[in-house]
Amino acid sequence: MNQSNSSKLRIAVTGSNGYLGSRLCDYFAGQNYTVYQLTSSENAKEKQVRFTLLDGVAKNFFKDEKIDTLVHVAYDLKQIKRSDIWRINVEGSIKLFEQAASEGVQRIVFISTASAYLGCRSLYGLAKLEIEDALRRMNIGISIRPGLIYSTPLNNSGGIVGNMVGKLQKTSVMPLIGSGEYKLTLAHEQDLIKLIDYYAQPEVELPPEGYIIAANPRQYSFRSILENLAKATRTDGKITLLPVPWRGVWLGIKTAETVGLKLGFRSDSILGLIHQDKEPNFSIPLPEGVSFRDFSSINEDASVKSKR
Repeated sequence: MNQSNSSKLRIAVTGSNGYLGSRLCDYFAGQNYTVYQLTSSENAKEKQVRFTLLDGVAKNFFKDEKIDTLVHVAYDLKQIKRSDIWRINVEGSIKLFEQAASEGVQRIVFISTASAYLGCRSLYGLAKLEIEDALRRMNIGISIRPGLIYSTPLNNSGGIVGNMVGKLQKTSVMPLIGSGEYKLTLAHEQDLIKLIDYYAQPEVELPPEGYIIAANPRQYSFRSILENLAKATRTDGKITLLPVPWRGVWLGIKTAETVGLKLGFRSDSILGLIHQDKEPNFSIPLPEGVSFRDFSSINEDASVKSKR
């Protein structure tokens, strides 16, 4: 799938300390790309470059290092207020894109989210949409909208799935926000990385829509995702789900946020979870050689199970 000159690719990745960003850096290094990790780490190592969404990256970095492709994964989830989300995540991303383009970057790949769609309710989805729109107008890159990302073995997962797997290995009782019948799409980490790698090649043609959904078309209810995870990670395969009214949970977290408390789970995430895109646009074709496996395959490739 890689182009003949791909081994010469010079690529910069933001969010390189995160779940997806770190996996991308490892993969790109394995492809013999020259990889620069754009990170907020104070102890930057070789090929690590100081970057934050608020302050950006040093002027002329892309030009001096002859960067071909920027993969933008970073997003500051700690921000609660709309004004802060737009000031840091939206404006910071757009400034980064503009700098990259002005300094000779040929391709930008923005990691958006399946929660970004017309009519979405969450600030997270709306912010990603605005960043997507800015990139589309620049005509230099593509926005990739992953579903819920998971890895196999499952205990290699990070993010939301990794958090759920960790809890399921400790207990068989889990709270369920609302009915749990709202449906999500899912994306295996390796399949997602292959898609990102494909579009990281500057010579590859971009879809006219400016974005592509990165997930298997089959949707799973949140309830069934938890049940599948329990089967794959617990020796007894059992789980007890305790439904709680989502509006009550949302209101409680929102109230805490209003007085400055941070609970580790945002009220905006509740909105994003409950209000999913009911008709994702899978009409934009995936490149030849790229496909997303069905989430049900996790039961054929189960991770280490809990002894409880």
